[in-house]
Amino acid sequence: MGSRKTVKRVMKINRLRVSNMAASSDSVQRPQRRAVAIPQVMNIAAGEDIRRAVLAYARGRWATTIMSGSGTISAVDIKNVGSDGTSRHEGNFDIVYMTGIYNEGNDAPGGLLGGISIAFVGPDGNVKGGRVEGDLIAAGPFRVGH
Repeated sequence: MGSRKTVKRVMKINRLRVSNMAASSDSVQRPQRRAVAIPQVMNIAAGEDIRRAVLAYARGRWATTIMSGSGTISAVDIKNVGSDGTSRHEGNFDIVYMTGIYNEGNDAPGGLLGGISIAFVGPDGNVKGGRVEGDLIAAGPFRVGH
């Protein structure tokens, strides 16, 4: 058993620790609220512009990530590598993959930075793809996972 002096000393030390912790907690920066990613699926009807639908969804959000896309497309404008031009592909194309991201950007047109990249295959079996720079038209029901 400890003496009364020892108990008082321990209580005093504990009070000092608590007051020091309270003082130091004021200077400690608390972490910012974290963003939470909520997976969602967007269904797009035949004839609609997939890119415009994703842009409309992304406006007013901090970030939108496109994880996948499935379905067929009837038209797409792809940026040509090494030049400022685009090439248009028309027909029925199956999507091999589709990814992208849009973030808020004050200096960007429409307030968004980012884009969509796709790979698609046509009836001839050739795979083409790149960054979407214009239209991305759904040929049938299309699903975007973001």
